[in-house]
Amino acid sequence: MLFPLQLHGFQTAQVESLSSYVNRLAAAHGVSPNQLISATANTRMEGQLNGHSDYARTVVDGISRHTGRDGLAQGTLLRFRGNLAGNCIASINTLRRWCPRCVANDLSEGIEGYDPLIWSINAIAHCPLHDALLIARCTRCNAFQKQLSTKSRTHCQSCGSSLGGKAPPVLLTQFQRHCIASFTEILPVGHLPAFQPDAVNRFLHACIAVNNWKLEEAVQRFGATASRLNKLMIDRLPTLATALQLASASQASVLGIFENPEAAASQLCFDFVAPAPEKRSHKRVSPKHREWVYDSLLAELVRPTWFEGPSLRNVCIGCGVTSGFLRYAFPQLVEQVIARRNQWRKQRKLELKWCAAAATASYIASNADILPDLSLKRAVEEIRLKTKLPKHVLAAALKEQLELDLMNGNGRTDSTSGR
Repeated sequence: MLFPLQLHGFQTAQVESLSSYVNRLAAAHGVSPNQLISATANTRMEGQLNGHSDYARTVVDGISRHTGRDGLAQGTLLRFRGNLAGNCIASINTLRRWCPRCVANDLSEGIEGYDPLIWSINAIAHCPLHDALLIARCTRCNAFQKQLSTKSRTHCQSCGSSLGGKAPPVLLTQFQRHCIASFTEILPVGHLPAFQPDAVNRFLHACIAVNNWKLEEAVQRFGATASRLNKLMIDRLPTLATALQLASASQASVLGIFENPEAAASQLCFDFVAPAPEKRSHKRVSPKHREWVYDSLLAELVRPTWFEGPSLRNVCIGCGVTSGFLRYAFPQLVEQVIARRNQWRKQRKLELKWCAAAATASYIASNADILPDLSLKRAVEEIRLKTKLPKHVLAAALKEQLELDLMNGNGRTDSTSGR
């Protein structure tokens, strides 16, 4: 049996996250968090502890069984299981985030403290206590912080500097305030509420049925694209960010949507300014433009390459598309372009190495008398003034040539290579 530690902030909006609880429990037993998870949950899977995946459920059940503590699922998003996309995309941040003012308060009081679950939610970017922006990097070394670690939560895992400090208040938008209000309403619930399955799907259908909307009107009201609403109304589960966006656009309660979507749809009041429809970040590529991009890739493959290798970046800039589109639309051609580019780079390195070897051999032969009095850095600079070759290539070639002369017994001193 393990120590039955209590989950901090239980039944409050500042409930402790499961990752923070695992760190405290592992430190109390003198083991690492991964060792604790392997021993209690008997699993080697990887996933988000604070999310709603099978991995989170397995870890919660294993630790609850060994500690005798119930309610550890409050530190996760398991209450949304069956209503959100199962891969936890846009739900939980993969790395640790923290409020510098909360950490500074813990340091001043001399306590270790804990990380609330609300810090891990990706849609929330501010601390609800101080209205300060949550940060994810150390302000001194710019290093990310892992959620599971044996080191102190108040100091950087890389450089050891303090993670606390002053954070200026930030003006919150309406969406950000709605996200914080929604979770401060859901998290204090003592039990895991029995949310309705496919609650967002049923909520959208009920909104359209109650208000006699067409799809265009629903798109204008919710501020989403028609394709996204179609997918959500058919069989696609939303991410947490999408569910919060729909609730914020309709000024609905997230808790009400997940508990009783039909009742939440009938109580909506759309007497506010409708949000603007979401715009695509990239324009669609027309068929003609797609054919032109394909021809450009072929031209890169057949062009002469003795002076310059084919470049995927040049194709993206010239055609006005992203590399992700090229890899998605023409994967085989992209692989060929990358292979030709790597082949040209290898050939270029061999040419530079050969030119540097010839230049250093000529320099050593012409400066045999003064070479022992020169330093390696000065010799490289003199060769570079004549050849314009990179310094690191010349330095490697000069060292190799001096070692070769010593092996051949030319009687040259190695004082140049030692300085």
